[in-house]
Formats: sequence, C-alpha cells, structure tokens
Amino acid sequence: MEVVGPDQWDAIALWLRQHPRGPELLAALAVAAGNLPGGVAEQIAALAGRPDAPPALVTVVTGGYIGKLVQVARANAVNIVLSASDVPVPAQLPAMPPDFVNRVAELNRLRAVLMGDRGTGVVAVVSKGGTGKSTLAVRFATEVASRFPDGQLYVDLRGADDVPVGPAEVLERFLWALGVPAGQVPGGSDGRQALYRSLLARRRVLIVLDNASDERQVRPLLPGGTSCLVIVTSRLTLGALSVAEHLILQTLSPDDSVRLLELLAGSERVAAEPLEAERVARYCGYLPLALRIVGARLRNRPGWRVSDLAARLADERRRLDELHVGDLDARSSFTLSYRDLDVALATAFRILSVIPGLDFGVSAAAVALETGEAGAEDILESLVSMALLETPGAGRYGFHDLIRLFAREHLTAEPEVAVDALRRVLAFYRDVARQWFDRALGEYQPHPGAVRWFETDGVNVLDAAEAAYAHGAWAIVTDLANYLHHLLTLHGRSTELRRLLSLAACAAGQAGDARGEVHCTILLAEQMMGPGSATETAGLYERCLLLADQVGDPAVRAWVLVHSGDARRELGEPGQARHAYEEALETYESLRDVPGRGWVLTHLAGALRDLGELEQAERMYRDALDIADGQGDTGFRAWILTHLCWTLADLSRWEEASDALDAALAEHRRIEDLVGQERDLQFLGKLHANWASSMSSMEHYREAAERYREAVEIADRRGDSFAADEWTRAANWTESQAATAEGTVG
Repeated sequence: MEVVGPDQWDAIALWLRQHPRGPELLAALAVAAGNLPGGVAEQIAALAGRPDAPPALVTVVTGGYIGKLVQVARANAVNIVLSASDVPVPAQLPAMPPDFVNRVAELNRLRAVLMGDRGTGVVAVVSKGGTGKSTLAVRFATEVASRFPDGQLYVDLRGADDVPVGPAEVLERFLWALGVPAGQVPGGSDGRQALYRSLLARRRVLIVLDNASDERQVRPLLPGGTSCLVIVTSRLTLGALSVAEHLILQTLSPDDSVRLLELLAGSERVAAEPLEAERVARYCGYLPLALRIVGARLRNRPGWRVSDLAARLADERRRLDELHVGDLDARSSFTLSYRDLDVALATAFRILSVIPGLDFGVSAAAVALETGEAGAEDILESLVSMALLETPGAGRYGFHDLIRLFAREHLTAEPEVAVDALRRVLAFYRDVARQWFDRALGEYQPHPGAVRWFETDGVNVLDAAEAAYAHGAWAIVTDLANYLHHLLTLHGRSTELRRLLSLAACAAGQAGDARGEVHCTILLAEQMMGPGSATETAGLYERCLLLADQVGDPAVRAWVLVHSGDARRELGEPGQARHAYEEALETYESLRDVPGRGWVLTHLAGALRDLGELEQAERMYRDALDIADGQGDTGFRAWILTHLCWTLADLSRWEEASDALDAALAEHRRIEDLVGQERDLQFLGKLHANWASSMSSMEHYREAAERYREAVEIADRRGDSFAADEWTRAANWTESQAATAEGTVG
C-alpha cells in the first residue's frame, strides 16, 4: 500500500514550510538520494511527535517509511538533484539604459544593503509612475551582479496592467531558468514555491521583481533563505512588506534634469539655451519619463530650438498632449494608476486637484471633499499609497505638477463640481486668515500661532489669492490682502506682498469698490516707497486721490493725503509733505474729527521737524498728546511719544526724550505688545548712543548697549533672527564705544 500520496505530501510540505526547522528539512530532502543525511530522520521523527503534526507524517514515521517519503517527494518534483555541470546560471537583466543620470544618494542607500551583515535581503524601490524606478533597479542590479555568481532573475510583473502576471506563472519561468525541466515543474503554486525556495537555499542569486502590483504578488516570489538579494519596484508603497531598505524615489534635481536633456537632445543644443532648458525641465516637473519624452522629441526634430518646445509646454491645457512620443506617454503612465481607483477615491482625486498651492493640510482637503478630517486623511493616505499624492511632511499632502494637470483634465467634465470645491477652499483660507488676524496682539504683532500657520500655509494662501482673482472672487482677494499684509511685512516677503496688494487693488476695481481699491493701493504704495520708485509711488497716490474724489467722502481724501505726505517725507520732500498734511488737517477740523486731527498733527509735526522748525513741531506733538489723553487712548499716546522723543533729542533735552520713550515702553509692556516693546528698546538704544556721543559719556553708551540687548531678547522671542542680529551688532558697537570712552577717561 502507498503510504504517502501526492495530496498527503502537499499537506506535509506546507506544514514543514511553516515550521521554523521546516526549510532545513526541505533542503535536506532536495539533496537526498536513497538514504537521508545523518540526523534528518531523527528531526523528522521529532516533528512527527508534535501535537500539530499532520496525520500523514505520523504514519510515515511510525510505520518506518521515511525512505518512502523521499521517493514520493522526488516523484512529485518537489526536489531536483542536479550535478554541478547541470546547474544553469540565468542572466536575465535587461540592458542598462544609456541615459542614466546621477542618483548617487539613492545608489548609496542601496549599496549599503550589500555592506550589511549578510549583504542580502529585500530592497523596495517605490514611487509614482515615470520617476525611473525600473531604470534605477536595473542600474543597481547591473552594478552588483558579479556578487551573485549563481545568476540573475528578472521579471516585469506588469502590476499596472488590468491583469498582472500571477506568481505561479512567474515561478514556472524562474524554475525553467534555474534548470528544472518543464515536465518536472509542480502543477500547484505551493509546490512551485517549495521547489523554488529549495533550489535557492544554497545559491547566491539576484532577483529583480519589477513593477509589482502589491505585496500579495511579491511574497510567493521571495526566496526562503538568506543568500539572495531581491529588488522590488512598485507604484504602491508596499508598506506591509518586510524589507532591508525601503526607498521612495523622488523626481530628479533641476540640474540632473537638464543633464538628462543634454544626454537625450544633445549638449550643444541645451548649452545654447540654458534658461529655456531649465524651463522645459520645470514644465516636466523634473519627472524622468517626461524628460525622456521631450528629449526624444527634440532629438527627432533637429529644426526645433529648445525655446520652441518650452513655448509649447507653457500652456498647461496642452502640456500633457505634448508629453508623448512613440510608446512613451506621460498621460498613459498616470492612467495606469488612476484606473485602479474605486469610484469614490477617483472622485476625491479629481476634486483635490483644485486646491491651490504646492501642498495642503488635512483641513483644506476635508473642506474640498465635504467630509470630516478623519475621513479626509484616510482618503489622502490611500492616494499616497497609490503614488498619486505625495506627502512632504506629516499632515501635508501634494500633487506632482503633471499629476495635478492629469487630475484637473479629468475634472473638466464636472465644471460645477470643480467650481464649488474651489470656492469652498478659497473661503476656508480666507476664514483662517481672518481668524488669525482677529487674534493679533497688536497692529504689527500677530499671534504666535499665526506666524507658525503662515510658515506652513503662507505660500498656499498666496496661491489661493491668485486662484481667487482668476475666478473672479474679488472680495476674497481683497480680504486676504487686508488680513495678510502685516504677516508678509514681518516675514520680509516684499515681492509676494506687492503682488498680493496689486491683485487686491485690481480686484477691488473690478468689483467697483473704490474704498477698497484706495486702501489696497495705499498699502502697495507704502511697500514701494523709496528713491528708486519715486515716480511710480507718486503715480499710485495720484490714483488714490482720483478714487477718493470718486467716492465723494472728504475723510477718504484726507486719509489719502496723509499717506501721500508720508511718501513725500520718505522721498526727502518735507515741504510738499507739509502741504499735504495741512490740507488733510483742514478737512479733519471741518469734519470735527478729533481723533483724525490728532493723527494728522503727529504726521505734520514730523514734517516740521524735518524742516528744522523744532519748537513748532513740539507744539504739534503736545496738541496730539492732549487729544490722546482726552480720548483716553493710551496706545495712541505711546505712539506719539515715540515720535516726540526725537524732536526733544534735537533740542538736546535728552532726559525728557528718554522719559518719553520709557513711558511708551511701559504702555507697550502693559498690553504685551512685543513689536512695540522691541521698537521702543532699540529707539532707547539709539537715543542713548546719540546722547553719549554728544557728551562722550561711557555711562550712556552702556545704557544703549543694555537697551539693545533687551531688544535682542524680544526679537528672539518673536523668532526674528534678522532683527536679533541687527540689534546684537548695535549692542556690540555701543559696548566697544563705552570701552573706548572709559579708556579715554582713564
């Protein structure tokens, strides 16, 4: 009677593979010839005594039929005994692409695996389509192939196809390559895995599993021993796979992108138009696939200049159409991932593409998708796993430029969905900006949380303003300008601020909001103020005066005149500034606007000081102080004192000037206005330095240094390193002056 049949053997083999000692016993069976090697029979007998041992194994052992077990195993092709001369050495790696560039850091990470204790294991290279995963894998495999003398196996698993290659089919191909005759390849997947792992147990083979669909496709193809290296590439993250190195491949650097263009299109053509080559690389999103496509197009069109291609790529609506040559197509590459999404995830993918900015947070995504934040995060993480979204940092998500275009292209069939989602996102950014603006600790002292928020989302909010303008959401543009201009000023983002204010002024004009246009234009003029922009700045104020006349509100015109006077002072024209202030003063007096009159008096006093009329300037400041006291406005009083002090200093009334600044500082400390405190302290430093200079006083130089040091502490608390450095230099200088004065006295 046959003790062990094929079905019974399958049960025994499966149990052995799952047992910690099982792979060793299977390997022993693979080389057995008639009699088992010493000790193996005893090990099998010990395993048969385990409570979970299959009955067939118990029967084999207790009946003394271990030899029969070997015969049945060999008859079912679970092990093959080959002589050394019969063992083939497969060499299946594809040819190395000639246009490989750099990737030094990535190659070094992969090389580090070979420098480990065993120099083997599983390496996963994952990313979105078109980044060059396969190219990198083949490049690395070619480099290290000599370390694996028993051969190299390669398979394209076609993970992005409708029907990926099944593991059983791959195992059959690999077994053929390893020398197993076609007639001896096991019929079932389990049998093929057992034979595959047995054959690789004592061989050093390099295995490249390219373009895997998921972990389930990969696991049956992993050898069981520790002698082989496996390189897996996939569009999915393969997070559930146990690996020695998990490399998420990014796009190329700008320099390497241009270098790839040189290799493909010719270095002379690229060198002749370096700026246009950089534009082409940027339009391609530094994606290797896209760069190979445009490089091939240039190579095949010798009459084209690089600028011709750049001009064609500049239009976002046509860009994906341009990224096609032969069998290379960027759109098709993205489609392979997109079609694997279920309906809900595909809808979310399209809607998320409307969010402006380089990346976005979970809150913005939740608003766009009209879902809770937990649900939005699940969707975002799923898209990251599918390599259709990137995650540059915890809680931040973003599209590659070309994938965003691809998603928006699919959204064109749903214009109402796109518009509604964009409006929700724009309103969200506007509302968040307003919340932080309302929580500001002072006019020029935002809430610390606002600073942190802006550092994360600032660029996105500015892009939101651009998107709002493009879609005619005029009120959102002007709101964003009003809420953000102080934050932008404090961050030194003058270019972005000017762009935002320009957009806001135009948006207000489009909406017929003359007051809003005046406000934004004045803010813009203040940003542009300077000797190099005198003509342009004056033109902006003239525009504001015309708008004020259209509004027909004398108070608006007076307000514009004060700002125009400030510009004239800044440009070194105190006489013209005085005339503007005096006209504004007459208006406020005619309107019986007491606070407005006090505001203008302070500005007018500054122009009089510039003109050398110090006594009259002091009288103006004193009148303004009386108004502030009458209104009970302690903040306005402190502001006036910070200006009055310089007139008192010009009159050499140093004690009074110092007292004025000390009083302002006390008020700003009371209301916890850090910006005001810092300004007062550095003013006190400057005042005492001037005082010391007029008297060659060591004492006042030291006082100046102490005040500057206090200003440094405030700047550090605000996170303004530029200001901290400036006040530190001032403190060091005044301390050196104190030392010099002390030496002179000594």
